[in-house]
Amino acid sequence: MAIAASIKHRATLALWFRGILLLAAIGAGSALSLAQDTYMQVRWDTAGINELLHRAQKLTLSGKTDSARRLYTLIGEQSRYLAYDYGLIKAEIGQGNIAINNGSYNEALNYYTGAIGKCKSRKTLMLLTTLHNNIGNIHTLKGNYEKSTEQYELALGCAERYGSELALETLYNNLSIALNRLNLPRRSLFYLEKAEKLALESSNYYTLADIYNNKGSAYAELENAERSLFFFNEAVLVSKKNGYQSTLYSALVNVGIHYLNTGRVKDAISKFEEADKLDASINSYYRNLKTLASGAAHLKNGSLDKAKSLLLESLKQAMALGNLKDQVTTHGLLAELYRSRGDFARAFEHRSKELLLFDSLKRKETSYMVAEMEARYSATLKDKELAKKQLTISRQSAVLAKKNRWIMGGIAGLCITGILIWIQSRSFRRKQKIKNEQLKLLEQQQENVKMRSILDGAEKERIRLSREIHDSIMVQFSVVKMNLSVYAGSNAPGLTPELLAPIVKQLDEATDNLRRTAHNLMPDRLIEDGLVEAVFYFCANLQKSVPVAICFQPIGAIPQLPTRFELSLYRIIQELVQNIIKHADASEAIVQLSCEHDLLSVTVEDNGKGMPEQNRSEGSGLKSIEARVHEFSGRFTVDTARNVGTTVHLEFSVEAIKEKAGSSNKLYI
Repeated sequence: MAIAASIKHRATLALWFRGILLLAAIGAGSALSLAQDTYMQVRWDTAGINELLHRAQKLTLSGKTDSARRLYTLIGEQSRYLAYDYGLIKAEIGQGNIAINNGSYNEALNYYTGAIGKCKSRKTLMLLTTLHNNIGNIHTLKGNYEKSTEQYELALGCAERYGSELALETLYNNLSIALNRLNLPRRSLFYLEKAEKLALESSNYYTLADIYNNKGSAYAELENAERSLFFFNEAVLVSKKNGYQSTLYSALVNVGIHYLNTGRVKDAISKFEEADKLDASINSYYRNLKTLASGAAHLKNGSLDKAKSLLLESLKQAMALGNLKDQVTTHGLLAELYRSRGDFARAFEHRSKELLLFDSLKRKETSYMVAEMEARYSATLKDKELAKKQLTISRQSAVLAKKNRWIMGGIAGLCITGILIWIQSRSFRRKQKIKNEQLKLLEQQQENVKMRSILDGAEKERIRLSREIHDSIMVQFSVVKMNLSVYAGSNAPGLTPELLAPIVKQLDEATDNLRRTAHNLMPDRLIEDGLVEAVFYFCANLQKSVPVAICFQPIGAIPQLPTRFELSLYRIIQELVQNIIKHADASEAIVQLSCEHDLLSVTVEDNGKGMPEQNRSEGSGLKSIEARVHEFSGRFTVDTARNVGTTVHLEFSVEAIKEKAGSSNKLYI
């Protein structure tokens, strides 16, 4: 009893000691109230630690980072004492977040990488998504966008495997930033559209404001100034409406940079000054971006002294952050400033540093690529070595099993063993035969479904062409025939050119319709000039006869692909455009065809009334389109909203297209 009382007394003293540490961490000025609020109301168990984590997060968001840091330290100590890994990891994440906000990226990286090794239980594995996302944020802030993209993709994999406490819209948004910095604005917009949809569904307006900032940056990369400014202003509106100071700061800086790039220098300076007035804890990366842009604006405005002060401050901040790209830009602007002042010695000095750092930046990027290749090669070797070891173990196990069977067979008798082996072999062959037949039947059923979808699509196309010939071309030729019959049955002295002119015009229109129908049946331009010219010709001709403005946008160099695939993709585009004309009630439609690296993308978008749910699963020929896409291992997505429009996005791997199409050029109309 005495020993038990002693242990209980020590535990009580330990709890009181941690309560005293907490009071000291938060501050002696409100010791009595904090004692009542923190120690008396919070139990020192997992539930109490979770409540303290919530309070520490509130302190961080309110800018009281010193108090938050001390509280996270105490939470980590108590979690370690209770062997509560979740609380320990969350405390280290909180410490890392504060370090990032203070510009201490290496310190934050140490917290995150250390926490990854502690994620072992089911609950803590869910934190891997947050940790990889935060590591990606550090690399983004340091300008290592390849590494940040790698970490964000790891985070997506962890979210899919283990789940996540981090909102997916935040992860998509962060990935889009890295992709945009890697000059992949269209892929960036793809993830931003997903992020925006999720943020609106969950009413996550803070992330929504950041998403609008990043959409503006992506459209700026695409040189679409109007869309870029629209989304920057949307970010300003959402931030002001909800009182988000940090996203408002970023939005104002982005609007200022837009004005700077479009020659509105004074408006740009005004936006930068408005951002300076905000009372917010701004990330050092974005604060330096504002300083750099403001320096550039004053340089353009002729305020050289002000520009010099800002650019020197920007250079100092960029060096502290280790951001080589901003250092290169700042040295270039300082060189221009000193050149305009006639100080050619300093101008030459900064220009030399600019070139030197630019070269260093390129070497850094190259070394990263080499290191990544070496890492992949090492991983391949390790996998190969592991496979060899596993094969050796399997062989040894097989030999041992064989010996055991021989021993058992000798004991039980050769006859019984032979009978058992025969029965087992026969049963195995029978099961294998049944399994193979089932697999063949399943493959045949899948092939039948695919062929049925393609045939349905082809039948719809034949019906459409038949209706077009009957309702348009045959009517026009019938009119010509009736007109000629009138003249043939009359006693008129002869046909004059004036009388023949309308008949000839009707024949021309009928001939044009017949030529256009024949082209849709078998597009010669596709065979002769390729996919891009065929789609352009289709859209241009269709534009003349329908009330929808159809814009075709080929982006980048589209490689020549197997004829079988090009014709199939041409039919898909035809079907999608015809659906817009028939069903969408749209005034505008856009057809985009692009190829980046090994990824071929097709986007067909309209501003119509949207696609009803039942049409997505049954009508509009989408089953036929999906079958054609899956034939070449492509991806097919439909994004639609009522009275907003519909976007159909297709993606194909060029290598997969060539593999699926093979050397055969057999055409499927």
